[in-house]
This record gives sequence, C-alpha cells and structure tokens, in this order.
Amino acid sequence: MKNKKRKFLTKSQGVTLIELLISIAIVGTLLTVLTSLYVMGIRLYQKEFRETNIQSENRILLDRIIKDAKEAIGVELSYDSYVSDTTSTIILKVPAIDADKNIIYDAEGNFAIDRIIYEKLGNNLNRIVIANALSQRPNANLNISDKITGINFTYTPNIENSVELEVNLITQDTSSSKILTVNNTSKVLLRNK
Repeated sequence: MKNKKRKFLTKSQGVTLIELLISIAIVGTLLTVLTSLYVMGIRLYQKEFRETNIQSENRILLDRIIKDAKEAIGVELSYDSYVSDTTSTIILKVPAIDADKNIIYDAEGNFAIDRIIYEKLGNNLNRIVIANALSQRPNANLNISDKITGINFTYTPNIENSVELEVNLITQDTSSSKILTVNNTSKVLLRNK
C-alpha cells in the first residue's frame, strides 16, 4: 500500500505552459469584462445622480416661487429699480407680517405690503425681499441658483391685473462634458383671486 502512494505522488506532474497561458487568458478576459461592467455602472450612476440633482434643484426653486406667488395679493409693474416682465423679473406684493405671522394692516385698513422680487441676471436667480417698515419679514438679497438659463412668467390677464401666474423655469448643469437641461412649468392663482 505504501508503494502505491509513492507511485501516485511521483507520477503527479505540474501544469503545462499551454494550460497556464490559457488559464491566464481566461482570468484576464473575465477581469476585463468585470472591470468594464463596473466602470459602466459607475458612469451610469453619476449620470443619473446629476440628472436627479438638477431636476430636484429645478423643482425646489419652482416650488419656492410658486409658494411666494400663492401668498401674493398681486404683481407690481415696477418698484424702485425693478420692473416686472415676462422673461427675467417679477415683483410680488405680499402682505406684511408681524412677529406672530399675522397680517399687518395700514391706517386705511389695507394690507401693509412687503415685496418679494425674483430677478434673473445672467445664469443667476436672485430672491430679493424688501420688507415694509412694520413687517417682521427680514430684508434679503440672495442668489438662490447659478444654473438658470431661462425663466418665463405668463400673467393672466396681464401683469398689473394678474389673477393667475404661470412660471416656466429652465435650469442647466454644465459641470461635465455633457450638458443637462431641465424645464418645468407650474401655474398658481394669486391670493384672494
């Protein structure tokens, strides 16, 4: 029995050069395929992530404009150096509020007015708040996005007598070689209209 074991051990031979080369080629091919799939997956994830982010940013900005428009009692044609138009600027007249978020009325019983202005300058969208002296709403001038390629306002029936407002917002991400553009539109009725 001992002789048989020795005979078996001495007869075992190593792997031939051809077998080794074939196995290296198979493993190399598998690694190449797996690496390619992994890289494609990463690229697809990055693309989807960018698309989701730009879509989300567009929707958040549009929702913010619509929220402010819902509070507005009207659109003002001009205020200070700002002029409402259809392609870059809107001046929303919103009721001034006190510390408890109650509406403030002036001496004649009318709403005291704060103004919220959205202004597109280049690719920047600014939100400017000009508060009434009695209002607790803070004055502000914020750049809320630098990816705006277009904003359009449609007033029904017209700017000064606006009852309904439609906002079309176009954002664009140029952070990589492929440009992503998102276009969303929303309509809103102004307060008490």
